[in-house]
Amino acid sequence: MTTALDTWHQVVRTCDARLLDKLIADDAVFHSPIVHTPQVGKSIVVKYLSAAALVLLNESFSYQREIIGDHEA
Repeated sequence: MTTALDTWHQVVRTCDARLLDKLIADDAVFHSPIVHTPQVGKSIVVKYLSAAALVLLNESFSYQREIIGDHEA
């Protein structure tokens, strides 16, 4: 069974933002340090994360630390 965190790691490893559609809930809310209002809904959250993936997910990106808890990952 694939967990949500496994799917996220696959997004990072493969740079395949299309996988986000399986990962993000319909009622997701994205709180960005750049945008001053919460972005509500799967469609907009997937768009923001896909755009971030295009910028950040390259050969110079690597995880330095990972936080896994009951309400965050």
